[in-house]
Amino acid sequence: MEAIKLNKLVDEELQQHHEKVAELSFLISKEMQLDNNVCNKIYAAALEHDLGKIFLNQEVLNKPRKLNKKEYEYIKNHVLLSVSYLNSKKTDIDTVKYVLYHHENYDGTGYPVGLKGSKIPLGARILRIADTFAALTVDRVYRKKLSIKKALSIMDSEKKFYDLEIYSLFKKIIKNKEVL
Repeated sequence: MEAIKLNKLVDEELQQHHEKVAELSFLISKEMQLDNNVCNKIYAAALEHDLGKIFLNQEVLNKPRKLNKKEYEYIKNHVLLSVSYLNSKKTDIDTVKYVLYHHENYDGTGYPVGLKGSKIPLGARILRIADTFAALTVDRVYRKKLSIKKALSIMDSEKKFYDLEIYSLFKKIIKNKEVL
């Protein structure tokens, strides 16, 4: 599936992030030996998971310091905006679900619904891991990119957020394939 070309409202950073999350998600999906159709849906969701950010106030989105509670709640709307956009394009329902739930945490503390464990669709659990790692290993306006080792260390300290089977497999992929 081909990546959506983002308009001028969004810089290259978001496009590159989508592509990195798609690459990582696809590697995980293939390593899990998921059906090709499922792998493709996960890949498609990864290419579009943060599209809603183009509809947000870019000054808030790119604020160079920690967001306050109101700003953080505002940014969380990107998930619903992404889903609205994808639904308007009649995107496959599984792909939409993966996008909708990619910020759900395995321990139930995520958003937008607070799903827990296996109630989170498999594709969203994969995206959650790939998205976090990709975000940690690139420069952001509020911090420099982290090394692979440091990113994995942070993720290890937050592993309650991830499906541990998938996360364990992901770490092996990163260490064995040196994908970044």
